[in-house]
Amino acid sequence: MHCVSFFSGLAEYSIFAEVGERRYHGNFGWGLQLVAFLTYFVCIKNFYMSNFDYNYDNGWEQGKILAGWIILFLQFSFGIYYIVHLLTTAGQLF
Repeated sequence: MHCVSFFSGLAEYSIFAEVGERRYHGNFGWGLQLVAFLTYFVCIKNFYMSNFDYNYDNGWEQGKILAGWIILFLQFSFGIYYIVHLLTTAGQLF
């Protein structure tokens, strides 16, 4: 389902591409960004829900779950750090 959404966003971006001065404004690129966010959100939801189905007696399964939670925690931590950095440094990106 998300592949269909991705390709429809890509088709919108490709077909309705602007030319000239507004070419690099990315006005039709919002569809791809929205699909990327929704896919990420659904993946997080599926990861959370799949935690209830794993066999936690298996060490390999425990390692995969732990690695997934560590990666998710790091993504959220860096996102929060970036937002705080933007708010405290008057919009300087680096």
